[in-house]
Amino acid sequence: MDSKIGYLVGEFPKLSETFILDEVKEHLRHRVPVIVISMYRPAANAKVWSNLAEIAVPVVYVYRTRGRLQRLERIWIGLLALLTYWRLWRVVLCSGYGTYADRANILALAHRLRRIAHLGGLDLLHCHFGYRGHLAAALRSLGLLDAKIITTFHGVDLSAEIRRKGRNFYDLLFRFGELFLPVSEMWARRLLELGCDPSRIAVHHVGIDCDRNEFKERRLEPRPGKPVRLISVGRLVEKKGHRFALAALARLRARHPGTTITLDIIGDGPLLQTLKAQAVELGLGDIVTFHGGLSHSRTLALLDHAAIFVLPSVTAEDGDMEGIPVSLMEAMARGLIVVSTFHSGIPELIEDGVNGFLVPERDVDALADAIEQCVEQAPRWPDLLRAGRRTVETKFDRQKLGNRLIELYRELLPQQTY
Repeated sequence: MDSKIGYLVGEFPKLSETFILDEVKEHLRHRVPVIVISMYRPAANAKVWSNLAEIAVPVVYVYRTRGRLQRLERIWIGLLALLTYWRLWRVVLCSGYGTYADRANILALAHRLRRIAHLGGLDLLHCHFGYRGHLAAALRSLGLLDAKIITTFHGVDLSAEIRRKGRNFYDLLFRFGELFLPVSEMWARRLLELGCDPSRIAVHHVGIDCDRNEFKERRLEPRPGKPVRLISVGRLVEKKGHRFALAALARLRARHPGTTITLDIIGDGPLLQTLKAQAVELGLGDIVTFHGGLSHSRTLALLDHAAIFVLPSVTAEDGDMEGIPVSLMEAMARGLIVVSTFHSGIPELIEDGVNGFLVPERDVDALADAIEQCVEQAPRWPDLLRAGRRTVETKFDRQKLGNRLIELYRELLPQQTY
C-alpha cells in the first residue's frame, strides 16, 4: 500500500496508554504502514522500551530532550520553525491557537515536518486526544499539513481541557478535521454540544485483545485461611477514586473483622504517597499492597489471582473524567467481578447487576455494600461473569475495532487499497 498513516500522540510508548500501542499493532496486522509522531520521549524505563521493541515502526520525537533542557529545546526549535515557515508567525501573533504551550507545540511539530516528509509523508494523521488534534488542525489551517485528520477523544480532552481553555478551544479542529472518534456515546454528545458537525462523529471504543485474555471460572466464596482478594489498576490520580476504595475497605474490615480482605493497587502517579499515608491511617497497612507501575504481563498475572476488581472513578476537582477504562474491560474478559461507578462512559460497558456493579461516585457506603454483596452472594455470580465476558467480546474486542477503523480509513481515502 502506498499511503501512510501517522499517529500523533503525547508520549510513545506509555504504560498508561497501552491502547495506542495496541491500535498501532492492529494496523501492522493489516499491513498498514504507520509513522508515530510522539511529542515527548518516554522516560528511560525498561518496561516502556520493551513495549517499543515489540513493533517495527519509525518514531519521530518532536522534543528529544527531557527536564530543564526541554525548555531550551522548545525555544530553539520554535525559532527555527519561524525562520523556515513564515506563515507560522500567525501562530505567534494571532488568536485562536490556544495557550503559550499550545503555540510552542505547534511550532515544534512544524519543525519536524521535514523529518516526517523524509520518511515518506502522510496521507492521514490519527491524533489521540483532542489537544493533539488541535496541533494538527493548526498546521492544516496554515497549509503546512496535507494529511487528513482523525481525532480520538478520550475524556480528559472534553472535560478538564475544556474547563481550562474554554468551549471554543476546538473550533479550529472542527473546521479542519475530517473525522472525530469519541470513545463513548457520552463524549459524542459532548462534541455535539461544542458545535461539532454530527456527520463527522463516529463513536469508536478503545478495546482489548480478547484472545490474550482468557476467561477463567473463579470461586468468590470466602474460605478459611483464604483471603478475598481485591485488585485495582490505574494511575494514582484523583479521577481513579482510589481513596474511596481504601475507605470502603476500612468499613468492610470493621463490619467483618473475622474475614480477611486484601487489596492490590497497581499503578504509579502523583497520589502514591498520599494514598499510602491514608492506608496506614485507616489501619490497612497489612492488607493493602501498592505495587507501583508494572508490566502488562505482570499486571495480568495479578489479575488472575484476584476475585473482585474495584475502580470507583470520580470527576476530579479540575473536571477531569474517564473515557471507558481499559482495565475494566480486561478484568471482565478474564472473569473478575467488577465494581465501579456511574461515571462518564463506564455505564456503556457495565450494566449494573447484569455484568457487574455500579455505585454513585464518592459514595463509600454504597461501594462497601457492593463489595460485600459480591462476597456474600458469590454463588449467584457465574452468569454475571459470563455476561461480562460476552460484553467485551461483542463491543470491545481489539481486532473487531481494528477492522472497523480500517474501514473508516477507506472511507476517507477511497483511492487507496488496503
